Amino acid sequence: MDIAASAPARVFCLSMPRNGIASLGRFCRDFGLRTALAPAHREHRWTEAWLGGDFDAIFASKQFADAQVVAGAPWWLPEFYKVAFQRHPTARFVLLTREPSAWFASMLAQADGYASGDSRVHAKAFRRELEFLRGLHAGELDDRLDARGRQLSLHGRAAHYSEVYRLHNSEVMDFFGRHAPDALHWGELEDPSLWRRLGRFLGLEVPFGYRCHVNATGAAVALTGT
Repeated sequence: MDIAASAPARVFCLSMPRNGIASLGRFCRDFGLRTALAPAHREHRWTEAWLGGDFDAIFASKQFADAQVVAGAPWWLPEFYKVAFQRHPTARFVLLTREPSAWFASMLAQADGYASGDSRVHAKAFRRELEFLRGLHAGELDDRLDARGRQLSLHGRAAHYSEVYRLHNSEVMDFFGRHAPDALHWGELEDPSLWRRLGRFLGLEVPFGYRCHVNATGAAVALTGT
């Protein structure tokens, strides 16, 4: 019998970066769910399409059609969960969170205290648009969508980032609380029953003792099921 036969046809992960997205991807693959994590599938150019407002290109892409579970950008980007919900009202949505200071510490460690990925997208996602545009027009920042490097520093901005983090999580929970309470599963990374609770939400039989944690390098450092 297909281990994922009773799982929803479509699952969106709305978690911000550094919230166990890679671990979620490993969990879903362990239980037979076709999963697309944005960092591993940049060829679909979802983030670029989101930035340009071409949402049709995202939902019409082959990568989206082939996946049961999608996570990473653009699904967590500002208010895009509303678009996903309107287009797929019978889907299931997952939000994983952690304590804000621990989340920000992980953000700092990811790229030596600087924004990783595309600076324009980062600025939009973390409410630093004016700063980015001023730096761009002054020739201090790079406008290329795929620009990498030390462009936007996170140092000294714990309060700002933590507020944006809490706002995103609160808005997601408020939206689904008003429109589709049963469609959203909220889980905390510190919860030892995280995967079994998520499994129940997705209609999966998760064995007692199952654990899954993928570290920053992408290696599965704890995976058991007894």
